[in-house]
Amino acid sequence: MTQSNQKPSNKNLKRASVPGAGGSITVEAALSVPIFFFAVVCLIYFIEIHNVQTTIRAAAVHASKICTEDTALVPVLNTSKLESEIVRSIGAKRLENSIVSGGSKGIQCAGSYCNPNGNELNVVVRYGIRLPFLQFGNLSAEYKEEMKFSSWNGFQKKGLESGDEQIVYITKTGLVYHEDYQCTYLQLSVRFIPYADLDGIRNEDGGRYYKCDKCVHGSAMAGVYITNTGGKYHNSLTCGGLNRTIYAVQKSRVDRKRGMFTMYEIGEICFGGYLCVVSMWDIRKREIPVWLIAAGGILSASLGYFHGKIPLVLMVTGALVGGVFLLISRLTQEAFGYGDSLMIAVTGVYLGFWNVLYLLVWAYVLAAVFAGYVLIRKGFQKDAAFPFVPFLLAAYIGIVCLGGI
Repeated sequence: MTQSNQKPSNKNLKRASVPGAGGSITVEAALSVPIFFFAVVCLIYFIEIHNVQTTIRAAAVHASKICTEDTALVPVLNTSKLESEIVRSIGAKRLENSIVSGGSKGIQCAGSYCNPNGNELNVVVRYGIRLPFLQFGNLSAEYKEEMKFSSWNGFQKKGLESGDEQIVYITKTGLVYHEDYQCTYLQLSVRFIPYADLDGIRNEDGGRYYKCDKCVHGSAMAGVYITNTGGKYHNSLTCGGLNRTIYAVQKSRVDRKRGMFTMYEIGEICFGGYLCVVSMWDIRKREIPVWLIAAGGILSASLGYFHGKIPLVLMVTGALVGGVFLLISRLTQEAFGYGDSLMIAVTGVYLGFWNVLYLLVWAYVLAAVFAGYVLIRKGFQKDAAFPFVPFLLAAYIGIVCLGGI
């Protein structure tokens, strides 16, 4: 009896026979790579948390010096102004793309006060840091900065004015902006009329007046309040329907926001659809064609450019996360497929650095759970592999639906 010395056919060893990039991850890699990845994420987070603390403290010092001018005249601290000055000093867009929970709305100075004699300002700044491992629960670690200032130490505000840029006016619920502060939509002409005369009166559009659901309960009073542009009559002069909350903002900011919100939602749907296509391909072929990855790169860059929500530096660093995984694929002899690494780079371009880290944390959690199931069900098989992109898709859908991105 002779023993065959023939080597196994290369055909049986290949995981991908069609030109493309490997789109699968081994069970061994699914259990070991997350440990390394989580350690790297924790290190990056510690560095970024220190950077956030330093930045917020510096901004609080700057904002407090501005607010001391007001307390020198009246010993009352306007905490809303203090918060807005801190956000303005740091930059609202920078905060929105940081790990500060709530972005620019996450800076709270409710505990700040000016002592009665007006000679000391006590500033307390509270904010939260988003935790990537608890993203679905929207949990955060709370931080607090405390400092004191003398009220006489005034500070002249320079370098933060809008310059010659046009200022426009918007309302809290309005869909348009106004260039003239005296616009009739902003400055309501409220008048008092007898209720008996209401049937014969029409507004500027020729419409009738109907009762306000907020302040008219049951029958109307002998006299009611109306406006020329409205369609409701009111019993109370303090009704919210008779008031306008007006904000003065830079016109460029309004233009960006009017188009950005809808465009970003469309982008989320488009990128989610792209991940669905890649996931189905990965499940069927266990590989991802290069042309499909290239198409995703073009889509990610285009969406990032048009919605403008993610700064360029975060898009580039997000792509570099995929570069790190390409190195891992190389070192592990593609235990983590090249296609999966390239997909992480594509996703990083669209989501930016911090968001792609959140996504990967949860994708790896799901993959590790599935790998554990495979081990229990089929036993340990070193070369056993399964597609990874579907876990990216599942994490993406979960985070988007919960408002995490």
